[in-house]
Amino acid sequence: MAQSIFPDLLFTADRPENKISAETFDDLRLTALLPEHTLDDAGYLLGEEDIRARREVFSCLTDSGFRGRMQTLLSAAEELGETDALYGAARSDSERDVIYVTLASRLLAFYKAAAALSGSGELLSRFNSFFTAQTGMSWFDRTSSALENVLPMVTGLLKNRVCFITKGESIRVKDSPKSTYLQTIAECAEGLGLPRPIPDVKQANPLSMNIISGVVKALPDEFAAFAAFRKEMGKFYDRAVLSYIGQLRFYLGFASAFDRVTAAGIPLIFPTISTEKKIDVRSAYDITLLAKDDMKIIPNDILFTADEPFFYLTGANGGGKTTYLRAVGTTAVMFALGCPVACESAEMSIPDGIYTHFPRDERFDENGRFMDDQNRVDAILAKADGSSIVLLNETYSTTTEDIAVNLTSSLASRLYSTGVFGLYITHQLGISQNQIPYLNVVVDHTDANRRTYKVERRRADSSSYARDILLKYRLTREQLGERFGEV
Repeated sequence: MAQSIFPDLLFTADRPENKISAETFDDLRLTALLPEHTLDDAGYLLGEEDIRARREVFSCLTDSGFRGRMQTLLSAAEELGETDALYGAARSDSERDVIYVTLASRLLAFYKAAAALSGSGELLSRFNSFFTAQTGMSWFDRTSSALENVLPMVTGLLKNRVCFITKGESIRVKDSPKSTYLQTIAECAEGLGLPRPIPDVKQANPLSMNIISGVVKALPDEFAAFAAFRKEMGKFYDRAVLSYIGQLRFYLGFASAFDRVTAAGIPLIFPTISTEKKIDVRSAYDITLLAKDDMKIIPNDILFTADEPFFYLTGANGGGKTTYLRAVGTTAVMFALGCPVACESAEMSIPDGIYTHFPRDERFDENGRFMDDQNRVDAILAKADGSSIVLLNETYSTTTEDIAVNLTSSLASRLYSTGVFGLYITHQLGISQNQIPYLNVVVDHTDANRRTYKVERRRADSSSYARDILLKYRLTREQLGERFGEV
């Protein structure tokens, strides 16, 4: 396949090979926080050059004027995509001829909006320079001039959806309504901040070929002009331009999510890129809780080093273990995608893989869940290495305790030996003597007014969960003695 002539807005050079799986985005609930289609084209793990290049784009998006221009560009790209879908579904040259007039008009509108997207940084400068140059070329001027003649014929008579009246063998074409129901729905969706729907042309009710033939016969001069226009100008349309729909949705989708983050008073920063293998984050937030309108998110520190790369994570049920796991995962993913990260400060090395396994009980019976666990674990083990991040949530929890202890210990030991950064949430106390260190969710009993679970480095033991709860509600023997005398 020939390389596209269009400069990419996501990558400085070739696209990387490693991708983050859709299951990982689902496990971390990023899909619940982000608008639909945000991640369609962006799940690649970046190198340092691309991370820095994307940061420059996100920095520009903090300016409302720039964001407005990018939104205008996305709308133009989506309208072009809608017309392209109709063009691809056309059943005759006459249909293609008339639809191509609108397609060319929307193509030029996209080019003009692209030339107006000026901004700092390598990706934006390269993008703007390309489209500015294109709008100054002779093909652009010739197409614009030709459209002045043929576009009024389309908009005034046909609008790509012929409105007609038949009497006997005669066909009379009348003006289409200014706005169809589909256009009204699309405009309402856009006003609500939703992506513009691209029509499903397979579900449309196309005009019969007999009617199309009749209209062509009734308007021979117009359709001759449409055919001549497509023959001359059709060579300038390259469908590769539609790739910008996914690229623009990535930036604007994350920008809308960042609005929610900052509105909740949560900081966003660009982590320092470390040449030393580490993840050192202060006050990281699980921003996916904002999808449930949870505005009281408790931050936690994250620390992985080459000496201590992998931990078990234990603690009381409902204490925030999964929330902590997601905070680690979303921090790593957003860093690897070139996005700002929700934390106070951070220094991180670049991962070459991010893998997750969270329970999906609703899809399987007990035996099916175990097989799914094993298949996903095997896939992770085949790919993960010392530069990867692996996050496991109660893997093997559906088996018997003895089997779960053995499988959990074996899996964790294999991952630990590779040097991957990772966490393994487990309740299997039989593995407590393993060499792998523990993080434990403990209860801060000094603050009774809000959710106060914090994650600390601590050796797990069989009584720690119960003691955490007793401390929180001041029911330990020592606390009862302070309140009521010796007990």
